[in-house]
Amino acid sequence: MAREFVAVHLAENLLSGLIDPARLVTSELATNAVRHAQTPFAVSIERSNGDLTLSVRDWSPDLPVAPESLELADGGHGLKLVDALSVSWGVTVKTDGGKSVWARFRTTTS
Repeated sequence: MAREFVAVHLAENLLSGLIDPARLVTSELATNAVRHAQTPFAVSIERSNGDLTLSVRDWSPDLPVAPESLELADGGHGLKLVDALSVSWGVTVKTDGGKSVWARFRTTTS
């Protein structure tokens, strides 16, 4: 449902070039919320100044950590993928103890 929400929003806003990378990033961030935060999560999209920010909000205080080395890791590839597909990504800690993990994409080619 999270991937579909993002795809529909981007198509409706004439941003079809972002659908594939944004869906993949959504999948990774939502999977992390389910697997690691183990709380409900919410997906949001914000567009500002030529950028699109995709956020996945959960209610766990635990921050995401990408492993130093992925050679022998069973997991941890998701954040590397998010890093490769987005212009930037990060975490915003919420005052209620939760967090939003976000990824930013350019909506313009300039």
